[in-house]
Amino acid sequence: MKKTVSVVLAFAFCRILVAADPSRHIEIEKEIKISGATVAVERAADSRFIRYRITPQGGGKDRVLRTLKFPSFKFSETQMPDPVETAVQGTAGLQSLRPGIRLGSFGYMAFAERFSRRGIVCGWISDRKANGVVYARVSNGRVAVSPELQYGKCLVKAGAKLPTETFVIGYFDDCRKGLEALADEIVREHDIKLKKQIAGYCTWYAEEPYGWGGDEKSTRQFIDTAKRLGLEKWGFNFFQIDDYWQDGETSNGPAKNFTKVKADGPYPSGMKTTFDNIAANGYTPGIWFMPFVGTWNGEWWKDKQDLFLKTKDGKPYETSWGGTVMDMTNPKALEYLKSVTKRICGEWNCRYIKYDGMWTALGCRLGAGGRDALATDDFGENCFFDPTATGVDAYRSGVKTMREAAGEDTFILGCNLAQSMRGMGPSYGLVDAMRVGGDNGPWEERWWTGFEPSSTRYFFNGRVWYNDPDPVYVRDSRKIGKARLMASWTSVAGFFFNFSDWIGNLSEKRLDILKRTMAPHGSLNVRPVELFEKTLPNVWHLSEGGYEIYSLCNFNTKSTLKIDYAMDYVDLDPTKTYVAFDFWNNHYLGTVHSRFAFEVPKCDCRVVALREIDRTRPLLLSTSRHVASPVFDVSGETWDAQSRTLSGESKTVAGEAYELRVYVPDHFRCREAPGARFRQSGNLLRVEFADPGDKLNWKILFDEK
Repeated sequence: MKKTVSVVLAFAFCRILVAADPSRHIEIEKEIKISGATVAVERAADSRFIRYRITPQGGGKDRVLRTLKFPSFKFSETQMPDPVETAVQGTAGLQSLRPGIRLGSFGYMAFAERFSRRGIVCGWISDRKANGVVYARVSNGRVAVSPELQYGKCLVKAGAKLPTETFVIGYFDDCRKGLEALADEIVREHDIKLKKQIAGYCTWYAEEPYGWGGDEKSTRQFIDTAKRLGLEKWGFNFFQIDDYWQDGETSNGPAKNFTKVKADGPYPSGMKTTFDNIAANGYTPGIWFMPFVGTWNGEWWKDKQDLFLKTKDGKPYETSWGGTVMDMTNPKALEYLKSVTKRICGEWNCRYIKYDGMWTALGCRLGAGGRDALATDDFGENCFFDPTATGVDAYRSGVKTMREAAGEDTFILGCNLAQSMRGMGPSYGLVDAMRVGGDNGPWEERWWTGFEPSSTRYFFNGRVWYNDPDPVYVRDSRKIGKARLMASWTSVAGFFFNFSDWIGNLSEKRLDILKRTMAPHGSLNVRPVELFEKTLPNVWHLSEGGYEIYSLCNFNTKSTLKIDYAMDYVDLDPTKTYVAFDFWNNHYLGTVHSRFAFEVPKCDCRVVALREIDRTRPLLLSTSRHVASPVFDVSGETWDAQSRTLSGESKTVAGEAYELRVYVPDHFRCREAPGARFRQSGNLLRVEFADPGDKLNWKILFDEK
């Protein structure tokens, strides 16, 4: 018998029932009442969520709005019988509820019963003028959730109507799918249409002397080498130049005059010369800059003091590392930003922007808010040019201005949420990719930094934006297992892939790792298995068209990882038998049934492809092209039983051998593979094409005993 799961609003006006069985109805007795705002309650036919649309209203006189608080939601005992056993996912990562402890998250929260994953997902799908936050606690033995809108400081004129913000809540049998549905709600709310996912190079952490911002000579060398290697065939698209190219004083962080290059710096001929060379070779020129800041006491800024955000005592607002914040509610500051961006993208021919110092436009401190919404900050304490504007207004105004000035064909990467999580919701619909964690760096003590925040917020990827964990490193100075791990995890998860290795220094083995992982596979049907059990999930599952790809990641540098899970926990049918192939070890593993059990060496990974066994026909298991094959490269796999022919189409690389790895039942034998060499050993058939061109239509003919 299925349980009915209740979510009860703890006040007199409304009672809502959310059923585990979708066929059950939702009862809404009355509209919610919040002082100073109207609240519309609705449920779209195509949504698993109940929506609350909150519109603050001005009264008979001016007022200052700082927060709007919702009444608490309480989960029924049938849904969450023991709050202590409830896993919570929010912007602070995986947490547990305890009596007397309050949790806080920006934007969203998911509450799931461990291992079953059933539970509640809720969140704000818009931050148009305020930061939407969610708080959770245990109240009388039950989970209680309190949504809140934080405006910081907003002057609401008499009779004014503020933009509507939307909060959603729903029950899901698998809260991972609930988080993905939440991202889909954000996409609909903001009409997000992402640009094509790209991959490329960032100069910042390259080996000396090529790192930081690079220079004219090194950039030309890299582009020449990339062209000689044909990296574009493997997915390489952009070359992004980082800090140190710009003019100005390096005071309180980087130099901040982005109107021109430093005369005695790494690009004395100007950025256009370098960018034109990158573009002429078929790659996208990219640049790093900080659009929302200056240096109030710098030479360039002496006659630009009116551009800056002011503190309560009228002084320019200064942030640690970021510098002096420009007021993005001031038309003069917006015009300045527009002119800088048009120069970079219009005159210099840049088509990729990595904008840093995101938090500065919000008018708050570096790290303000952190990952946990309980952290205190100075959000709303400073004085914007427009007194009716909030920090969210200022941020969105700045990003919109920059984006419009850059042009529709410019790819925009935000950097980064680790600076302040307050920038997450306001970025919805305005960026193509987002750094979701802090700087990883190539150093041993920081190499893992991007894994956990990217995993926690995996559901945004490919929907709201592409998650950027920071660069991948495959360099020869790093153990090869660690290189495989980082590249494979990024690739199978489908995250934004940029690397910071100097390709001229890479051995053939390390270059091969890049080739097999760099290009995006494009599927959205990928998720971490242990999202509600582990802070850093070890198992990722990509499922598409009957192909099951598992990335098994051991982040431990000291011991072997032993994975042993029930089949249904890893989303496989426990009544079925599967055949498996290990990509990096290039090895057929035989059958998998009853338990999903593997061992992974310390600080390494295994990528295993599985297919449900079918003893009536051969099955394509894997290819040599990509770590996410056959999902990445194969389409139209077809079995013709009458002619006993397996056929399909593959995306391949001209001049590069391509191998199909096929499971063959005992009573089949390969008879012919036109244009290829083949060898069959037991149940594994290898079919190799010496030079398949850029696209391969293949077929394999079998005899049946």
